[in-house]
Amino acid sequence: MSLRLIDLGFDVAERSLFDYVSLTIAPRERVAIVGENGAGKTTLLRVAAGAVPPARGRVHREGSVGLLEQIDLVAARPSTTVLEQVLGERPEPRRGAFDAAVRAAGLDPNAPAAALSGGERQRARLAALLAAPADILCLDEPTNHLDAEGIAWLMAQLRTSPAALLVVDHDRSFLAAVAERTVFLAHGGLRLYAGGYHVAAAAMAADDDAQRRRHDAQTARHQKLRAAADRQRSLARSAGTFDHRRADGQATVLVKNRAQAVSRTHARAAAAMRVRLEREAPEAKPFDDRRALRFRSADTAPGPNEVLVARGLGVERGGRTLVAGLDLALRRRERLVVEGRNGSGKTTLLEVLTGRRPASAGTVRHGVGLTLAYVAQADRGHGHADLAGAETVGATLRAEHEHLTDTEVWEVMASVGAPCGPDRAVATLSGGERQRLELARVAVTSAHCLVLDEPTLHLDVRAIEALQALLLDFPGTVLLVSHDATLVTSVATRRLTLAGDGRWSVE
Repeated sequence: MSLRLIDLGFDVAERSLFDYVSLTIAPRERVAIVGENGAGKTTLLRVAAGAVPPARGRVHREGSVGLLEQIDLVAARPSTTVLEQVLGERPEPRRGAFDAAVRAAGLDPNAPAAALSGGERQRARLAALLAAPADILCLDEPTNHLDAEGIAWLMAQLRTSPAALLVVDHDRSFLAAVAERTVFLAHGGLRLYAGGYHVAAAAMAADDDAQRRRHDAQTARHQKLRAAADRQRSLARSAGTFDHRRADGQATVLVKNRAQAVSRTHARAAAAMRVRLEREAPEAKPFDDRRALRFRSADTAPGPNEVLVARGLGVERGGRTLVAGLDLALRRRERLVVEGRNGSGKTTLLEVLTGRRPASAGTVRHGVGLTLAYVAQADRGHGHADLAGAETVGATLRAEHEHLTDTEVWEVMASVGAPCGPDRAVATLSGGERQRLELARVAVTSAHCLVLDEPTLHLDVRAIEALQALLLDFPGTVLLVSHDATLVTSVATRRLTLAGDGRWSVE
């Protein structure tokens, strides 16, 4: 009932993804893996679970393994029930146990899978996995699509599970609550710290700061020692050069011997300093990644004081009332977070507030001259709607900031972790790259109001933290839907909570 990764290595396209990675997970221990997209988190998790073999090293497992992989939750098979869907992912015949687990998760196992939201289907997958006997759980992004209630349910399940846990996720609050140790995968290696994400990240930052101070101090000392050694070598050369005029009536041989002795003394001192230089090489400087999301349009006009006003607003979908009688006034520089469980109507409300969908009752009025930048969910079957008609990356970004040069397009795309040029066709981008392009749009926009629907999907922790800083610095207004508790707590100035049955509250 334990897991040992011993000197693991894995290569992708003749490039080492990671090497000499070692980790031991004790029975019932919960360990989180954190790293940038592309660092190899999913690959390491799949190697640990036995889904793929390592290129080098070995994995020692004691007990059975349960693996949750990332899949496309949008594409459900027609006429498939929830139970049939999860049974298709779990090969072992445990229909009775899975039926009970799905019901305990608050879902109907006989409901059509296609009718469930992404969060509900993710909860069904997790319930089925947790119902199967496993000594080691390997979970890849388990909080994707889950609402706050679903994340709380998952936390409770994992805390009471007797299985050891190795989890990859981007939700910092979830990782802080669940993990007992956190490993950071970067530059092909692991750094291990005790505690959940926040504690571990602070410890790693402190280590980096201490290492940087040691590096700077040692480098300064090294430079002084090198300068002293250079002076000794110079003195040795000058002292060893015999000048008969120095004899001044003394025996020439005596003066020459004295000069050579002084020269040897300086040469020995220089040699001793060279040995110290080799022995006291400065400690390596921590890797300093200066990439960061930045707004380019800090001088953008502030826009109207009154951003939007809703009066008696009604929102329906499929004949079901989601919001009734909503009165809302959003003013400049406010950051309003819309919350509620999966299916409560958050995305639909955003579409109504931004004029993309008609209201069933009431009115929405925008401030005079208001401009909006809308970032839709990545996983809604059709990808990013705003990018559907875009031809190139450059055209997409220049629609937000028309004076961007080709060099600036390269720079902003590199800053969000998707380096590509202005002529790259949007149709050739992967789902993750499209999400990064959406963030690049946010980074350069001149819009007065940002409307973001689950912008953290498919982002790594570092990108989410950069997005958080970006939203806090934004001089305009933000309308946000997110289940990332840390992000919401940090940026929200007001919260609108939807019950999903017409009721709502603002605080």
